[in-house]
Amino acid sequence: MQPTRFSPWSQLAILLLLSGVGLLAGSFISIPVATAYLHVPLEKLPDALLKSENANLSRVLQFVTTFFFMAVPSFVFARIVNRKPFTYIGFNSAISGKQVFIIIGIMLIGLIVSGTLSEVNELIPISKSAAHYFKGLEDEYDKQMLAIANMKSLQDYIVSLIVIALLPAIFEEMLFRGSLQPLMINITKNACSGSLITSILFSAILIAYYGFLPRLALGLIIGYVFSFSKNL
Repeated sequence: MQPTRFSPWSQLAILLLLSGVGLLAGSFISIPVATAYLHVPLEKLPDALLKSENANLSRVLQFVTTFFFMAVPSFVFARIVNRKPFTYIGFNSAISGKQVFIIIGIMLIGLIVSGTLSEVNELIPISKSAAHYFKGLEDEYDKQMLAIANMKSLQDYIVSLIVIALLPAIFEEMLFRGSLQPLMINITKNACSGSLITSILFSAILIAYYGFLPRLALGLIIGYVFSFSKNL
């Protein structure tokens, strides 16, 4: 990795600024387009997007939002600090079959661990008002995902698979593992601490309490795999 004139803390500020600008840009692009396309006022837009007939538009909006919020800032940031942004983020050469086998095994173990942690998460006591708040957030998220995942044909299924699962996952990993995690490791001077902080932020950004520990565990596993493989 080539040296950069920016300190790790300056790089973090740049990445956060780019992500904030990207989030605003995605919103300024997607919201006016959606309201104009559906011919509804802004306050009625969330309800309109939950309708099954608007599933395709919801998928497009999710793509636009995550693209500008995560993918674009990650690439711009990588280009600022490195002349080879794709390599910096982690889009490196194909890994070997042995590595794939090891990673699949690690992820299977991670799924088992995350299932156990999900039960532990449920047992952690919180106030009734907090429980009601987090339950409302998760219910709203479930409604949005069900609307986007409304599939009536094989084409809808393939599009949903790409837009809901594949692309957002790639964009998330570009931001958190490819850009943020190396920064946290540089700041803490420790791979374990940097991966832990990144995983906490990764899990917290969804503001979903009941899945916090499982996401944290999976984030740690993915973070360690990336830290040692350098391959996104």
